[in-house]
Amino acid sequence: MATLLHRAARTGFNVAPGSVPGSPNKWLLGLLGRRSFAAPASAPGTKRMNMFTAINDALNIALATDPKACLFGEDVAFGGVFRCSVDLRDRHGPSRVFNTPLCEQGIAAFGIGLASNGATAIAEIQFADYIFPAFDQVTSWGDCLRRHHFRLMIM
Repeated sequence: MATLLHRAARTGFNVAPGSVPGSPNKWLLGLLGRRSFAAPASAPGTKRMNMFTAINDALNIALATDPKACLFGEDVAFGGVFRCSVDLRDRHGPSRVFNTPLCEQGIAAFGIGLASNGATAIAEIQFADYIFPAFDQVTSWGDCLRRHHFRLMIM
């Protein structure tokens, strides 16, 4: 595999999928060869956008198509720290897009409670460093609710 990667590096990573004979990772080498992951200009119904615009568009679609979806987190009503939820509160209302206190455990617990009552919870945690206190809620209470709801007995 190292020889294949060196060969790909010498050619500027312009390796199409399947162009290296005998490679078990032809698809991976094809991805390494691409410098841009944008859709081709001829693809119908696509447009080029940056990451935060794509996230905003996906959240907008989720909120527009699912009437039970709620987006909540720190500063999401104002657009969020990375501006991924800009204008979503104006489009979908303050009861579906709202701010929460600065407490990642509380955000995760609220999301678990919301989801256990049938809603689609979209919780936004600003930075990856703060996911660990929130993950404690998921492993403790989320699993507890799952076991109690499905009446599982774990010994």
